[in-house]
Amino acid sequence: MENENLPSISHERIASFEKEIGDKRKANKSNFIFRTVFFFIILFSICLLPFLPPFSCKNMTLDGNYLLTKQDVLDFGGYKENTPLILVDDKKIEQELLKQDYILEAKVKWSFVGLDVDVDELACLLHIEENGEFKYLLSDGSYLSDFKAKNPSSTHDFKEANTPRLISDISFDNIDNDSNIALERRLRLFKNLKEISPNVLKDVTYFDVVYGKDNITLLFGFYFNVEGDYYRVLMRDEAFAFFLEERRIDQIINAIKNTSNKIVYNHDTINSLSYSNTICGYDGTQNVCRVNVTNGEEEIL
Repeated sequence: MENENLPSISHERIASFEKEIGDKRKANKSNFIFRTVFFFIILFSICLLPFLPPFSCKNMTLDGNYLLTKQDVLDFGGYKENTPLILVDDKKIEQELLKQDYILEAKVKWSFVGLDVDVDELACLLHIEENGEFKYLLSDGSYLSDFKAKNPSSTHDFKEANTPRLISDISFDNIDNDSNIALERRLRLFKNLKEISPNVLKDVTYFDVVYGKDNITLLFGFYFNVEGDYYRVLMRDEAFAFFLEERRIDQIINAIKNTSNKIVYNHDTINSLSYSNTICGYDGTQNVCRVNVTNGEEEIL
């Protein structure tokens, strides 16, 4: 009697119910698979990210160097340009740099997006002739001969043959008669010269210092040999980095060639640089200037 009171369920309704449950199970399974695949894709991407080119040793800044290249720095640490940064030991590179006899100081800072390398590299910047002997000046104010005497096993090539010849006094002893100021001025000169690309400095034949009437104002002369004539470009030391960028040298040389003894070189900061141009020769003893160029007009000296 009890069974007679139970509601009857058709086969169609049972089949529909089972199909609905099956669809839900399939949907849940699909969602689970999708979430799992998506999770592993994200995880794989995160793991792969540090090994992509943007996060390699290719991203390096190098300051304070002269001849030292980024590849040299990597070679010291045993790394390559495509080495992932996550595998780089910055302290190892720093220690290897400090082992080089021509590196006075070195700091290497690692980050997820690149390497920052700051060095104080000795550079050969000028040479002078004393009693028929050439002496080469390093960026710390010392002589190359002294460096070699202290480091007899050094094999570093300073490329001293590419340095301009100094044809004036750079002791600066006549500046306020203060030895400390003179020393500071001398070291500042070397610092500014070191900022010039060696590819530029090797094109300079002579270098001299021009004192103002007050013996305080200083201009520095860079002599370029163009078709047998020496062209001297005078500038303040603050203008070194701007004026002697490698890309500007061709502009200077072309201007010299195209103006037939008239040097007119204009740029966007001419008012703040306060420089002038002269055409000079150097006879081994003194300057022999033929033409002074001021505002485009020639004045025979």
